[in-house]
Amino acid sequence: MNLKKSLIKLTSFCLAFGMISVTYQNCGSPDANNGGAVSSSADNGDIIPIPNTKTASIQRASRVLDNLVSCLGTGEPSNDARDAWQNNRGTISEEGLANSMTQPMAKALVSISAEVCDDLMNQERSLDVDQRRIFLEIDFDNGGVARSDLGLAAKRLARSCWGRNATDDELGMIISNIDSNFSSGEDNRDTTRLKAVYLCTAMAASFSTFEM
Repeated sequence: MNLKKSLIKLTSFCLAFGMISVTYQNCGSPDANNGGAVSSSADNGDIIPIPNTKTASIQRASRVLDNLVSCLGTGEPSNDARDAWQNNRGTISEEGLANSMTQPMAKALVSISAEVCDDLMNQERSLDVDQRRIFLEIDFDNGGVARSDLGLAAKRLARSCWGRNATDDELGMIISNIDSNFSSGEDNRDTTRLKAVYLCTAMAASFSTFEM
């Protein structure tokens, strides 16, 4: 099994953009009239004020890879991660404008995040359990991983990359998405590894990771 090709095939745009949208209501840029946060409309056109929400921007393209490496704790990015960033940075906002989110940008964040998450999985599967940061309960040498163990990893990813605890609704959406995308097929070592990278990618590519 080609892990990364399978991951990109499984990690649909709907997953990435759905996760980005979980916290999209918190993003925006200053509104001259009321000083509140603003949000772009669905077609990324008119900017609509959102009462009682914070003003935010997103990471510039130049900071995306460094931000992912930092929150996932992978150290020096692999050549594949660097290549993904170089190949996709042109579709990511250079100014960090909050209303610059587009479908190509969401796909770019998935592609880059998938490579850095693959780095994380490769790093942690070579470590003893007590030395890992994220995938403490996952046995990469055997097939099968419990939903509860994926949930624990998701909570650690949220604290590390989102800077907050994931809500129950967010965790439910992530785990349900994994269930639906892995509903058929054999439970083996490759599937266990794929689920770990899939989980990481879904969370690392979310808007919560890149908002400022």
